[in-house]
Amino acid sequence: MFAAERKFPAGVYEDDRIQIKATVYPDRADIKRLLGNDFDGAIIVVELTVTPLGEEPLDIQREQFQLFSTRDAQRSPPFHPAQLAGRGALVLGQGQGGGGTYVGNNPTGPRIGGIPGMGGGVPMGNGGMVGGGGSNTGSSVESKGMTDTKEDPVLQVLKEKVLPEGKSLKPVSGLLYFGFDGKQKAKDLELFYRGPAGKFAVRFKN
Repeated sequence: MFAAERKFPAGVYEDDRIQIKATVYPDRADIKRLLGNDFDGAIIVVELTVTPLGEEPLDIQREQFQLFSTRDAQRSPPFHPAQLAGRGALVLGQGQGGGGTYVGNNPTGPRIGGIPGMGGGVPMGNGGMVGGGGSNTGSSVESKGMTDTKEDPVLQVLKEKVLPEGKSLKPVSGLLYFGFDGKQKAKDLELFYRGPAGKFAVRFKN
């Protein structure tokens, strides 16, 4: 990572079961340097180190995390790398339209937009998600389809850097990729965790 080159907004949470150190990259230029692609400004990247502190292995899953904006109440579960690059990836971009577009076939799946615990937002289906949480200017999302037979080099980078999943007694580090409409400031972002170590939020500070 390039966090050592200059100071990026970071947050820490620790209790008797888990320690999380998180650094957020909300700017397109930083994301492009990190991943080789800025995804048209439609994602925010969070770099995590998850350290189990108990005596038993901790089950670490990407879906245990969610990024929330206190500025406009957008929220997002993390993308799988294949949703951002490669065959069948989603096309993310800043566009017009309120409320977003549903892609996929699971209306009860994770949702983008709304306030955690309060419902609302727009569903992310199997293999697809949406952008837009009610603003006039939001992300447009569509499927690239399955016609591209070449391996996307960005996909390999996303896979190599994504947060690993599974049970561990040792620190685990990697990236999470979240979809958001418009420009967000780090001070307005909170990383929510809900998993075997409990429920809490990590807030970012410069």
